[in-house]
Amino acid sequence: MKQQVSIQEIEKIEKMIQQLEQEGLLQAPPSLEAGVMEKISRRTQYEKESKHAAVWYRFKIGAAMAASLVLLFLPMPQNMMQEKNPNESFVGYMMQGASALTEGMETISNFAVQQMMEVFNYGK
Repeated sequence: MKQQVSIQEIEKIEKMIQQLEQEGLLQAPPSLEAGVMEKISRRTQYEKESKHAAVWYRFKIGAAMAASLVLLFLPMPQNMMQEKNPNESFVGYMMQGASALTEGMETISNFAVQQMMEVFNYGK
């Protein structure tokens, strides 16, 4: 069903268009523009922060993966490869494992610091 528009309605619409073109649009209040600009700046800041957070999250995941691979392929310390003494207590066994893990982490951190210092001292 098409609705037919009368000639009087068309003339009325054309008159309204001419009046709008002559007088111009209504001016928005100044506070509206300031509010819109503030929302845009907050949105832009939020997008920058979320991108930064995503990059930081990827870095942490990559570092965790690298650390797990290094720990996987580290040679086992001699004290971990020895036969377990049946008379040894559980606490002693856990302390032995903790000391081996500490020794491995110390080796990794020393290596990482040495590599970083080489990079920083490269240009000097």
